[in-house]
Formats: sequence, C-alpha cells, structure tokens
Amino acid sequence: YDDESDSDEENGEEEEDDASATERAARSLGVVATAVEVYNGARVEDYEPVFDLIRRSALPALKTAAAAGTGRGASLLASRTHRLCLACVDAHDKVAGASGGPDSIARAAGDWGVALARAPPGDSYAFVSSLRSRAVDGSPAAGAALSALLPAAAPTIARLLDLGWSGSGDGGSSKDDSKDDSKDDSKDDSKDDSKDDSKDDSKDSSRVVDADAAAALLGDVCDVLSRLDGGEGEIVLRAAPAAAAEIAARCESSIRSGRSVDTLGGSESASPTPARRRWALLRALPHCAARDGVRRATADAIAWALGAMGANAVDGLPASDAAYAAASSSGDAAAVLAAAISARAAAGPEPRSEKVDAWIAARVGDLEGEHPAALVAAADLLAGASDPSAIGSFGDAVTRHSWRLKSPSRHQRVGALRYLCAVADASGECDAVDARAAGANDTPRSLAECLHRWLKVNEVDVHDVTGGPNVMEFAKSAQVSIAAMRRAVEQDALGPDAAEALSSCALGATHVRLATVWPATQELFGALTERKEFEPAWTALFQDLKSHQTRCLDAHDAAAHDAAARGRKKGEWHDDRPGAARGVRQMSDEVARSLQRRMERETFPTEAGTERWQRLGLLLRSVASSPAAASRHPAPLAGLFLAYNAPKPDGSPRAGKAWRAGLREWLKVVKDGLSGGKAVRAMAGTGDAVRAILERCVGADEPDLAALAVRCLGQWRLPHLTPDDADRLARVTDPNTMKDELIALRVEPGTSDDRRAVVDPANRPAFAALVVRCLLPRLKRRTGRFAPHRVAALRWISRLDPPEIVPLIHSVISPMEPRFGRADGAVAPTIEPTPWLDALVVTASGHGGEEMATTWLRMAREAKVAGLVGSGSKVPSGFLRAAGDLLKVMAEHTKAYLHPLLSMTVEMLAASSDICESAARAHEAKLNEPDPAVDDDEVDEDDDVNGEDEEYANDTRRALAPGQAHRDAREVRSLAVRFLGALFQRHPDFDYSPYWDAVLSAVKPMADRMAAESAASHPPPALSIVAALAEDDVLAPLLERADAITLLPRLWRALGAPFASPAARAAALSTAESLIERAEEAKLKTPGDDGDDGDGKGGDAGEHVAARLLRAHAPSLLDALQAALAARAARGRRARTPGSKIAAATEKGAARNAGVSAGASGRELAVLKRLGPLLGRAAASAAIADTLVPVLALRRLDESAAAEVLGALAAVIPPRSDDLNPNPNPNPKPEEDVANARDAAARHRSALAPLFGRLRSRTARLALCRAWSAVAAHDEAANACAGILRGFHADARGSIDGVDYDARLGAYDECTAEWFRSAPPASVVPVLNHVIHELRGQDMALRHAAAAALGRFLDAAVRSGGTDGTPVRVVDDDDDDD
Repeated sequence: YDDESDSDEENGEEEEDDASATERAARSLGVVATAVEVYNGARVEDYEPVFDLIRRSALPALKTAAAAGTGRGASLLASRTHRLCLACVDAHDKVAGASGGPDSIARAAGDWGVALARAPPGDSYAFVSSLRSRAVDGSPAAGAALSALLPAAAPTIARLLDLGWSGSGDGGSSKDDSKDDSKDDSKDDSKDDSKDDSKDDSKDSSRVVDADAAAALLGDVCDVLSRLDGGEGEIVLRAAPAAAAEIAARCESSIRSGRSVDTLGGSESASPTPARRRWALLRALPHCAARDGVRRATADAIAWALGAMGANAVDGLPASDAAYAAASSSGDAAAVLAAAISARAAAGPEPRSEKVDAWIAARVGDLEGEHPAALVAAADLLAGASDPSAIGSFGDAVTRHSWRLKSPSRHQRVGALRYLCAVADASGECDAVDARAAGANDTPRSLAECLHRWLKVNEVDVHDVTGGPNVMEFAKSAQVSIAAMRRAVEQDALGPDAAEALSSCALGATHVRLATVWPATQELFGALTERKEFEPAWTALFQDLKSHQTRCLDAHDAAAHDAAARGRKKGEWHDDRPGAARGVRQMSDEVARSLQRRMERETFPTEAGTERWQRLGLLLRSVASSPAAASRHPAPLAGLFLAYNAPKPDGSPRAGKAWRAGLREWLKVVKDGLSGGKAVRAMAGTGDAVRAILERCVGADEPDLAALAVRCLGQWRLPHLTPDDADRLARVTDPNTMKDELIALRVEPGTSDDRRAVVDPANRPAFAALVVRCLLPRLKRRTGRFAPHRVAALRWISRLDPPEIVPLIHSVISPMEPRFGRADGAVAPTIEPTPWLDALVVTASGHGGEEMATTWLRMAREAKVAGLVGSGSKVPSGFLRAAGDLLKVMAEHTKAYLHPLLSMTVEMLAASSDICESAARAHEAKLNEPDPAVDDDEVDEDDDVNGEDEEYANDTRRALAPGQAHRDAREVRSLAVRFLGALFQRHPDFDYSPYWDAVLSAVKPMADRMAAESAASHPPPALSIVAALAEDDVLAPLLERADAITLLPRLWRALGAPFASPAARAAALSTAESLIERAEEAKLKTPGDDGDDGDGKGGDAGEHVAARLLRAHAPSLLDALQAALAARAARGRRARTPGSKIAAATEKGAARNAGVSAGASGRELAVLKRLGPLLGRAAASAAIADTLVPVLALRRLDESAAAEVLGALAAVIPPRSDDLNPNPNPNPKPEEDVANARDAAARHRSALAPLFGRLRSRTARLALCRAWSAVAAHDEAANACAGILRGFHADARGSIDGVDYDARLGAYDECTAEWFRSAPPASVVPVLNHVIHELRGQDMALRHAAAAALGRFLDAAVRSGGTDGTPVRVVDDDDDDD
C-alpha cells in the first residue's frame, strides 16, 4: 500500500513538472514570436534558427504534450507555435534581408504538419483560417505556406468535420459544452499567466469546431489554392487522397453509400444534414474527387434538390432521398442544386454512356421562380453534355424564359441568357464560339447572336470597382452592340418572331444602372415598335409599363405605412422576393447563421439596379420613341395616363419629386404620341378626363411641366386656345419671359392692332381662367428674386373680372375640399369638376342669391372643416393666411366670393374658439386648486398682465390638448378674427347676418379678455373685429343689438388697461376718433333748430349711430380715457425709474415700454375735447371734467401732459351763458342745473388750487390760469381771485422775456390785508400757493412783491384772529410728497 501511494505521488509530481515545462516552453515561444512580429525581418540576420526552433523544439514538444494529454498546456503551446509560424509567414512575403521569400517559407512549412495534426481542433481551425485570410488578402507567403500544409490541413479539416458533425442538424454546436468544461481549468491557471499571454489564453482551444465552419473553411481553402494554381481542380485529392475521399463521402447520401454516419467518424443523428453544409461541401467537391466520384456524389444532391423544388425525376439519377438535407425553403434546395450542378460541370464532360446531363439542364430550365445560380450551372453542364439535343427546341426555351430576360436581377438575366445561349449552341442555332468572338459593330443575323450580345451587356457589373472592366469601354461597346441590333431590325435581318425576345432583353437593359446604355435601348424600342408587324414588342413594352407603374404608385401610396409596419425608415431596401425570408428558423449558432447568409448571398445575389421611378421614366421615353406605335394605341395609353394621375385610395392627390418626374415623361408621351391628347378627344369620358388633367397641370410649380401641359392643350384646337396663344401661354409659364409676355397679353378689347385682345370676348373667360392657372405658382413666392413675378401676376389678374378668377379662389379653398377615395379595383376614375368648383362658378355669377350662404355653410360642415382645427394640420392657418393676402391685394375681386371665404372662416373660428375656451376653463380650474408647493412670493409680477402668455399656453396644452392642438387652435382663432376684421373694413356693405351669430359667439369670450391681452405688442385679435364694426355706419348697428352690446365697453376697457401696449391703445383710440368724427359729420349735416344743438334732442330715431354708441357707452369711455391718461403719466415716470416694476428689466418689459413716453397723451385729450359737444355741454362739464381732474392729482405729473390736460379742461367747461339743460324730456328745473354746475366747479377749484404751487413751466401755468378762469364762471370763490391770478401770469409782447412787470406787480398790490380779510378762504389758497412758488423763483422784483403780499396776509390773519377755523394748505413745489 505504501509503495503504491509513493508511486502515485511520483507520477503526480512528474505530471506537474511536465505541465510546468510545457508552459515555460509556450512562454518562450511567445517571446520569440513577439520579437519576429515586431522586427519582421528588419533585425533578424537569419531565419534558419527560428525554423530549427520550430522544427526541433516546438513541434516535438507539442507532440509530447498532446501525447501526455495535458489539454490546457497543449492548447497553450499550440497557440504559441501557430503564432510563431504566422509571424514567419508575414516576414516572407518578399525576398528582402534575411527573408528568402515565399519559396523559403514553403520549404519550411512542409514540416509544420504536426502543428495541425497534434494541436487541439480549435487551434488548428484558427491557424488554417489565419493562413487562408492572409492568402485572400494577397500574401504570397501565406498562399505558399497553405499549399505546403495542405497534406496536413485536409485531414485536419476532415477531422473537424467528423468532430462537429453530430447534433448539428438543427444548427446547434458543441461549443457551449466545451466552453463549460474548460472554464474551471482556465480559472485555476489564469493567475499563473503573464499579462502578455492573457490575450491568447482568453480563447478556449479545446472546443469542438462546428461542422458548418469546417465546411466553409474547406471551400475557402480550395478556392484560394485553385486561384493560385490557375484554376486547377482536384487539389485536395492530390494532396491528401484519404481525406479527400472522406470529404467526398460526406456529399453522398448515407443511405445510398451504404454507410452510416458512425462509419464516417461521427455519431448517429436523428435529423438530416443542414442544406447549408451540403452546399459548402459541394463547392469543394471538384477538388476532392475525380470526375466519376464527383458525378456519383452530386447525383444524390441533384435528385434531392429537384424533388424538393417540385421537378420531375430524371432518368439516370437515383431516387430522391428526403433525409439527404434539411431545407427551410426552396431557396436552400436551389442553392444545393446550383452547387451540385456546378461541381458536376467543373469535373469534366459527361461520359457518352450516361446521357443524363442534358435532361438535368432541361429540368432546371423548367423550374419556376428565380434561380440564377442554378441556370448558370445548367448552362455550363449543358455545354459538356454527351447528348445536348435532348434539351429541346430553342424557340420553346426562348418563350419559356422570356420573362427572365427582363428581370430586375442582373444575375437572373445573365443566368437566363447563358442558358438560352447554351440551348442555342446545343440545338445548332448558332456557334457559341463564333457568336462570342463577333465584334460589337457586326450586325447580328439571328436571335441567338442577339442573345449573345445581350449576354455581354448584362454579364458586366458596372458597380464592381475592384475587379470589373473599364466602365467607359464597356459603355461604348454596349452602345455599339445595341445599335447593331437596331440596325438588324431596320434591315429586316430579324423577323417578327424575334420581337418579343428582343423587347424583353431591352426591358432588362433598363435595369442596368448605366445612363449611356439607355438612349440606345430607347432607339431599339423605337425600331421594334414602329412597324405593326412587330406588335409583340409593343405588347411587351406596354405590359411592363403598366405593371411597373402600378408598382411605383402602390409603393408611393404605402411608403410611410409600410415603413412604420416593418419598423424601418422610408426608402430602406427590403428584400420582398420569394424565399427572402429563408432564415425564419431561429438558429442559435452564429457560424450556422453566417454560412446561411453566405449561401443566400451567393445563390441569390443582390445588386444596385435602376431606381424604381427612374426606370418608369425610361419606359415612358421608350414609348415616346415611337410616336407611330403610340398613335396606334391611344386608348390604353390614355387609360394609363389617367391611372397615373388618379388620386390615392384615400382621395388625396399624388405629389412628390419622383411622381412629378414621371408626370413630366407622361406629358411628353401625350404631346408626341397622342397629339397632346387630341387622339382621345372623341372618347366618351376619357377625352374630358385627359383635358381636365392637362388643365390642372397648367398650374404646376415646375415651369417645364406647365409648358408641356400648355403645348398639349394647344394641339386640341380649342376655341379659346389657338396654337399661337399656346406658345404665348408657354412663355408665360417660363419665369424668364413671364413679365414681358404678360405686358403684351391683353384680354381687353383695344382700338388699335397692337392693343387688341388676344381672344374674342366670348372666349375670354376660359382663356383668362387658363392664364390664372399658369400664374398660380408665381403667386407663392413673396420674397427673393421671384417677388417681381408675383407683382406682375397680381397686376395682370387685377385687370380681370371677378368671375374670371375662379381658379385662384379654388386654389385657396381646395385644400379643405373633401376627397373621395377610389373604390377597390377602380384604377382610373373619371376626373370631373369638383362640387366646390361648380359652386364657385355659380357664386361668381351671382345667380345663387342669398341661398349661397346656406349652401356654402352646408358644404363646409360636410367637409368637416372644423375638424381640421386642432388636428395638427396646417391647412386652416394656410387658408386664413392665403385668404388674408387675397383680401389685401384683390379686395374688390374677392367681394364676389365672400360666401365661401366666410363659411370656411366661421367654421374654423367656432372650432378654435371651443378648443381655446375649454383650455381656458381647465386652466382656471387648475389655478383655483390649492397647490401647497407653490409660494406666492415666487409668482412673477408680470403674470397678471400677460393675458394668454406663453406659460398660460403651455399649461393649457398640458391640461387639455396634447402636442400642438391648443397652440394651433389659438393661431387659427387669431388669424380668423383678424381676417374677419379686415373683411369688415373692406366690405362693410356685405350682408353678414347669416354668419353673425357664429362670429359673435366666438368673439365674445375673446372680447372679455381683451383688456388682459392688450399688453401684447400687437392689438388683441378681438379688437380688430370690434373696431371694424364700430368704424362703419353699416356695421355699427350690430353693436347695438342686445347680444353684442358689451363688445364696445370691452374695447374701452382695453383702452384704459394700465399696461396696454402703444399699439393696442392706438387701435382703440382710432375707434373712438372714428366714432366721434362720424358723429360730428352727421351733426353738421343735420343741424337742429334753436332748441336743438344736434346732440340728439329730437330723439334717438334721427340720431346718427355713432352718436348713439358714444352716448350709450360714454361712462365706460370716459373711465377708459381717464385710466389711459393716468397710466401714460405714471408709466412714463416709472419707466425711467431704475428698479421699478414697469422698467425694462426684461426683454418683454423692454418691448412693452418701447414707444411709451410721458406727455404722449394728446390723442386722449383730443378725444375728450371733442366728446363735449356730442354729449352736451352740461354732461361735458360734469363728466369730462371729472375725468380730467384726477389725472392732475398725480404726483410727478409731466408738465407738458399737465398743460394738455388743463387745456382740455378749459375747453370742456361751458361758459355761464350756455344752456345748462340740453335734455328737454324730462325737463328739470334750471335751479337744479345751476346747483349741479356750482358743485362741480367747487370740486374742480379745489383740485386746481394746489397746482399754482406745483407747476413750474410757463406753458403749464398759463394753461392753469385759463382752466381757473373757466371754473370761475360757475364758482364765486374762484371768480374772486381769477383776476389776481391772471395778473400774476401777465405777459407783455414787447418785452424780451415776455413778463409784464407792471401787471404782475399791480396784481400783488391788489393783495392787500383788507382783500385777504374780505376774500373767501377758497380764494386765498391759490394766491398763497402762487406766492410760495414765486418766493422760490429767481426774479428779485417778483420775490420782493410776493414777500410783501405774504406779510400782508399774515397781518390780516393776525388782526382777524385766524382763518375762521378753515385750514389753508399751501403746496411746496420742492416737496415731492406734497
């Protein structure tokens, strides 16, 4: 027992020693490999020691480690050995220095077989893959080393196939299991490795390589070596016959070969071999077997693939084995079939005893679907068949494959052409060698020769920039070849039986993305379709045009929906061909997926062909190349033209750059092939529809499209459009000649020949409508270099009559017109005038009467115009802006179309008002909710004056309308209200009664917020409507209605808002001035008698509406004017005070305060002055004066403003001689009126007295004296001192400074002590205020006189014992607080 334990310990120690030695050797090799990699021959004097190190040390050590079974040590040593070998390979690409070049590395690599045979499978696979990738990249040393290692590499790959074959029928792999097994080992030993070795140790070399990866590597190695050997075959067979036989056996069916999978080195698998692996092995089969072995191995594959694709069995082939391969679709079977037939053809010609290859080729030719690789392989197989005549008739083959000749896939066209050429050679139609050797300019004499020419045109990939030919040389030869075929058609060298095949080949050439080939192809189409005998060519062209146009339109309609459904961006390519979803099966192995993609890419390659819409243009040009053929088939072409211009299924019109490009080509076809559409003029429905489309195209934005449409219409010989007029109209569509042509294009009858009209008066409406359509695109550009074109177009349109601009009005309202989607199966519906266009014609003619309002309102509701508001559509705002522009530039013309414009506007206004009011209510409810998180001190001070500011809009959008709905509704409402305001101003005599209720219901909520919104830089939208109504005598009575009586007071509130902007205040004042002016004019026109001063004494029945409105809303107007005066005065001072709330501390404040200045209150005062005579003298004395006096009480009032206010006060106070009782019914007593006037004068006197001590400027004080004199007419106390106050301010015209010292000093002399004792205290107050003011002055004489007067006042006060208890307040003008 002890001896056995000692023996086990010794063995364990020996194993540890061996493992340590292996790791040390691996690290040493790693150091040498790093040195070789870094220096790469620069400092290596001789590579022989390195080669000896590999041969004598590394490889024996690797063999020992593999025999000892140390998995990790062997893997580490193998990876270091492979790394050193690859470093040596990289250093021997050329003979330089110590490097002997590829020959030297080939001799050394012959001894490296142990590095593959004894290395773990994963390391061997990585080493061979590295050599292969270097050889593909062009390394000659790697190719030489790979060729030298092939005797060892082939058995290694065969071993990899055996190890990874089992359990992979479903795409699985044993990688994951091997990774789990080696995880523990790598975890234990990772700490012992150095940092440099961690990169190589990170991969687990003990894993089993998947058979898919091994099969792909085998094919790649064979391809590289075959290319290096000049295309030689049987490479593996010569290097390693045993491995080659094993690989070839893998290609056969296991049942047919009589051997199970176990006998091939694997385990029994229940599932068949994946088709992708069969395909990879079949690619390498010609290098692994001789001809007989290849034919035997491919027989099973061909039989299985044909059976899987639904073809009939071929005599001479074994029966199909369903377990041969697992295919997910017919595409996998087609790939296996192509690889098997290609290997069979590459193995050599068919033995004469078999006679089966021709039948295989025939079966491939009979297959449905697109299988380009299989057709190419079948053509090669047919070339070596022992009995090629079995392929059948050449004509039948052409008929069967003609659809493939026009396939979008270049590889499909090449496959079909190669197959047909092989059939032609086999059937004796032509000699393939002679046909291929013929020059490009030689005229072909048969269809078979033409197919060889087309094969040369299609087999070149013009987008291959790596190995392709010179593109320009190819383009030239292709042009010459196609021209030679056209010449053969023109010289009758080719009969009508070749028409269909030639046209199919020409249609396929339109997929070639090389523009130089297209003109020659179109000329060939012109030659083919010109004669009636070649009718099949026209049929093929027309059918392809029809189907391709349908695909273009369907893709155009469903582009956005399709992109969203598929989860990709619009325009992203998607493979919609049959079998494109071959990878539906979820394969867990990345290698399997990679091999599957590679098989699909090589079997069904994709290429960049002609863009879809560009090819449509090519087909249309081909149609236009033969006007004779087009003229023989006018009805089908017209049907396609109508289908192209038909609306989308949802009823919306087609648009887009690509669609317009196709329309341009269609118009050329119509112009040249259909005589502008005249050929279909007599066809019921079709002719009218074509003409309607052409007239619509006249208004296209692109000048060339419009010119083509005009020239097409010119060929119709219409009464209003002669060919000469069509030429002139085509020049109108050109921006370069438009202005000059419009000058000479007259529609008014003239007296001379040079000024005569271009059309008769009877044809003028139709011609004018056509010209208007031509000018519509020019009206869209307002700025830039096209702005003069807009001016010229508007000037010409303004000379027309209103019924002649129907197209212009229709272009404004047509975006909202309902679109009716076409029914299923209706490709080309008849295009008729729309109901709205017919209604516009009736409206313009004036025959509809007042019923047109009801009609248009009904059509607007049916079109659901209101639903566009808040839906994210820009149509409502665009319509309102266009309508506003139309009203500005063509106000008189639009009067005939007010019903449609008003109907649309009212519907939009109602909908937008509902949305905005709902949002406002929600916002108000939200504000009323208690929010403890909000601090009142953090609220912006400007929030209460911003109205519907930005924060309010954001809150409402978040509360009610997601996204842009609420903001869009606000914009639409604002635009609609402004448009209505402009409409009321331009057309006040229009009957708005059908629309008034809807307008009023939408405007009233806006009028309620007019004062809050007046702080904006622009006047509130509702103000424009109220102002427009008030400023016109016809519309003003609407404001007297009970439902609208509150609109005008709301406008006055906006006028008196404390923070109203200058623009809002100016607009409101303009309304007041307009009312006053019209009332004054009416008063002058209808003066009253002696007892009537024109202010409405005779009753309201004969009073002007402006006067009635002023009288009815006088209190609110006076309050607004008072507030406006106060706001101007206060704001003018505070805006100049730094740190004040109204200062321009922010950009908003700066914008609001711009234009506000102290003393800018002249308009308000002028309004007050003019209101007096209109409201009556008594009313003016009381009400207006009471309005002005509080303004004078403001501290720091600007004296220029004070002078204006005092002047207005003096003007409105009536003299004593005026009648104080203007209203006879009821008739109050004169004593009451006198008492009221005295009370008002006493109030005004008390307010004016302190101003004698406050005002400083001469102008203000003189105005104060005049106002005091006006008050003195009704107040005894004021009258007692009025003369003295006038004397205090007396001026002399002859003096230099204007002061009349005699009068002023005389006035002071009148202020005796006796006067002070006898005068009422109210008379003494203004005198004392003036005395105090004078004492502060600089005039010595007046100061002494004032001091003396003050002394006399004091003496009188002392002698009288006081002032009877009445306090006397004297204002110090230097005290800011008094």
